[in-house]
Amino acid sequence: MASATFFNLSVHTQRRIDKAYLKLCESLPGHAHKRRKIDDGPTNSGRDASFTEQQPFGGGGFIIEDKPSLGGGDFIAEDPPVGGGGFIVDDSANAPDDVELDSSQLPRVPLDRIPQGLKLLDLPPDDAQALSVFEQAASGWDDDQPVESDEMEQKAVGLDDWRAVCGILLEPHDREYADSSEEESPKSRKNIQGKEDDGSDGYDEEHASDEDYVDESFSRQRRRRTTRQSAAMESSDGHEDEDEDMEVESNAGGARRLNKRQKETALQDFANFFPDASSEELPDKKIMISDIQRVAKLLKEKIKAEDIVEMLEAFSTSADKSVSLSDFEQMMLAAKLA
Repeated sequence: MASATFFNLSVHTQRRIDKAYLKLCESLPGHAHKRRKIDDGPTNSGRDASFTEQQPFGGGGFIIEDKPSLGGGDFIAEDPPVGGGGFIVDDSANAPDDVELDSSQLPRVPLDRIPQGLKLLDLPPDDAQALSVFEQAASGWDDDQPVESDEMEQKAVGLDDWRAVCGILLEPHDREYADSSEEESPKSRKNIQGKEDDGSDGYDEEHASDEDYVDESFSRQRRRRTTRQSAAMESSDGHEDEDEDMEVESNAGGARRLNKRQKETALQDFANFFPDASSEELPDKKIMISDIQRVAKLLKEKIKAEDIVEMLEAFSTSADKSVSLSDFEQMMLAAKLA
């Protein structure tokens, strides 16, 4: 299951991420053979009438028993369902937009194809942090050694990790993509079709459905980030509470300020992510995906990319989903660790 970040993106951005993955799948060796294998099988398109259309038997004659024929006969037996051994990946331009991809039916993409996939999404192909996460995902999150160039083709990334990492990379640009896209979501398309069947005009419903879908997800994020930004400002304004043991509720969505003892506890734990940082540099540091990976290795914990993304997005107030000291303080309060 991909992270919540991916499913909070607009439909347009979700499709861009999935189509880029499909293009990478199409470029894999052996894909063309698998596709021909399926194209030679039975289809519902009716392109080969001799195999897909059964003609009525002529009058007269004897009755043929319903048993499979081992030799070639004049009657057409019902085609058996297509078995395993292949997957269908249509060209991205012609692929249905409302088809839900099944990660178990798609191949994993080798690491050496990831930069190509990032280019398809207009992302920098040499993003060290993103490539590091993909390497950890391909290694199964339990390999302490960096991936060498001759091992790139042997390690691969699945659809769920691809969605999780690309979702967090594209989220800051999601509104731009959503505003420039004229595609509607599958749900709104079905609603519009129902309205047209009733003889009513579906234009207003289509327009409203798209706006409701995009604005709802972004309004939640906007309210969440506004709440946390307000909490960050209040926790760094230098004003100390008269009662150090009292947690004061702020006016912005219930975010809490930390007292002196809680701030000291949070700072000590925050410093564990940056052992080489000085006390002056520490307040300006931010926890990134690579920092969590490094700490997880030290603790011998296995954490998937989508889990790391969800951990960061739950408390981050930054567009890049990094966690600042003030974000970390709120996380400590929520977990009752401070």
